[in-house]
Amino acid sequence: MTKHYSWDAGAESAVAHLAQFAAEFQRDDGVFSPVFIGLGTYVNADDLFDITDQTAVQLMQRAGVAALHILYETEPFANKTIVETLIKKQHDYGHRNILTFGLRGLAVRLCDKIARMENLTKRGSEAQNEALTDTYLDIVGYAALALMLEDGSFELELEQDGK
Repeated sequence: MTKHYSWDAGAESAVAHLAQFAAEFQRDDGVFSPVFIGLGTYVNADDLFDITDQTAVQLMQRAGVAALHILYETEPFANKTIVETLIKKQHDYGHRNILTFGLRGLAVRLCDKIARMENLTKRGSEAQNEALTDTYLDIVGYAALALMLEDGSFELELEQDGK
């Protein structure tokens, strides 16, 4: 586990980690439904299918990789842009919203994004509120946050806030 000095560095490392996996694996849009089901089981703590925190992080990571593939193909997304978006959102939200509910809260948020994405793509209709690209970006963001919770960097301060 890499020791990070700031929230920013943790975010950069998490996005780089997701990008590395995206480079190693082929695009698989079919992964979203199994991830949704697995995270639903995790959140509801179904004793028949005991899903560990580590497995939940792996599921979130897999969704993030699938979303990265889509982002890379639809627009010229640079990892730096994704990290900058995460930093801006962290500045606005702070630690409390994620730390209050931890991985289970992230799992719920990620499932919301997957449901939205699947609904819009199944219907073949344009989004009425935010672009579908934003949903893919949010999926990557939640996957990165899960990795940051796992390595402890989520609890660090932002570089600009720490000065």
